[in-house]
Order: sequence, then C-alpha cells, then structure tokens
Amino acid sequence: NANTIRVGGNFTDSRTIDMIAAGTSTFEFNGSSAQTLSSAFASGESFYNVTLNNAAGLTCTSGDIKVTGTGELTCQDGILTTGAGKVILNNTATITESLTSYVTGNVETTRTVTTAANNFGGMGVTVTALGAEPGATTVVRTTGTSLSVGCTNASVLRYFTFTPAVNTGLNANVAIS
Repeated sequence: NANTIRVGGNFTDSRTIDMIAAGTSTFEFNGSSAQTLSSAFASGESFYNVTLNNAAGLTCTSGDIKVTGTGELTCQDGILTTGAGKVILNNTATITESLTSYVTGNVETTRTVTTAANNFGGMGVTVTALGAEPGATTVVRTTGTSLSVGCTNASVLRYFTFTPAVNTGLNANVAIS
C-alpha cells in the first residue's frame, strides 16, 4: 500500500465524504503548470504523504489537506497555497520545507506539550514548558500575511497562534526557526 500516486493536473473531489483511505501512499503533485486541489468534504481530504514537486505550485481552492498517521508533507519544489483552507498535521505527522518551497497560508497541528522540547512536526517553532504543562496544545502557523500590531508598521509575514488545554500557571521557552 506504499505506492506513489502522481497527480499532473488538478485534483478535485466533489464527494462530501473523505474519499481517500490514507494508507501509506504518497500523493505527488508534479504538474508542469499551476495545480489546484478542491475538496467538497467539510473537514478536508486525508493523505498519508504529500509531496509538492511543481515549481508552478499548488493552490487549495476549497477544503483542507490532512496529513495522517506518521505521514509527511514534503515541499520539494514550489509553493503550496492554502487559501481559505489549511494543512492539518495529525499529532505525529511532519512537514519539511525549504527557503524556496513551503506552505503559504495556515498549517495546524495539536501536540501534547510537556517539559521536553516539542517542535510541532517541523512547523518552525519549538516549545518547552518550564512551569505547568499545557497538555494538548493546538498551534496554527500563518505564513504570508502580516499581523496588525496596532501601529503603522506591519509584522513579519509569519506568526503562530497557540491554544493550550491548560492555560494557567504557564511558563515556556519558545524558539522560532
């Protein structure tokens, strides 16, 4: 079941159920022109591994991309644009990006944060609890949009939103890479 399915055109799933049994297959988006991914399933399309290998990029026009199991989203060539959707990494999935191939938009995961360092699947942030453990913590990374900081200056084009299960007595080291 560990096959590579190469998608050279647009990917459209008009069904309202998750049509893919994620298994351990890799979906490689490798077109020669810009590609789109569209899913009518409200909670997104599930994949085990996703590889973006298209210099012209991939844009999600509707729905989310869910990376399941210990799967990985690999941005090898091109930019994946999430639009109104997001990439959701399950609690053991990872993401690999480079300076020239990455996700612009929202990437989300939930991990259990303890006093050990947690890198949230390679999203570019590491959190180590120093006081109370926040437990299950959802992190959303937004890339490509500046955050209004209450003055005329704009923020950097990447920021993180943290939602911990325990939100009192917290103290942590946060490193952004």
